[in-house]
Amino acid sequence: MWQWFMHNSGGIQALASAVAAIFAIAGFIVLVIYAYDTRTIAIATSVQAKDKVMPFLALTLVSTEQDENTTKWMVQNQGFGPAINVKHWLLDRLTPTQRPTIMQGKDALICINDGEYGRCFAESLKGNSGFRIEYESIAGEHLRSTFKIVDSQQVDVKFENLSRRK
Repeated sequence: MWQWFMHNSGGIQALASAVAAIFAIAGFIVLVIYAYDTRTIAIATSVQAKDKVMPFLALTLVSTEQDENTTKWMVQNQGFGPAINVKHWLLDRLTPTQRPTIMQGKDALICINDGEYGRCFAESLKGNSGFRIEYESIAGEHLRSTFKIVDSQQVDVKFENLSRRK
């Protein structure tokens, strides 16, 4: 049978075509795998670039300079970039309080913890909704930080990247 292929030019052409088809299919498979890997690397690079400028807003309780017994609630940007279009909801209000930007390492005053308003804010942290802040990074990521007092020694902090939800 092998001799028939060697002496028959049509058989040689058929064999050559079959080998060429096998190499073409193998080449296509390698190309698809390479394209998939390239896409995965491009997505990972994009996510890493966005993470380098991601802010993280934290709620802190600090003493005032004038009186150590008086404290104030502050929002501090502990992330790696500015938080822009900052919105936070106080005391279960339907409309948020808006701030344009909180730069990296900077604070923004929420309320002073003296008087009725400060007590109401501390009590609202113990409620079901807690204290919620929504903001954006300069890379266009939409973020949310939620703070809730669970007991006197524990605060539940939830950080969400709303842009990457699936």
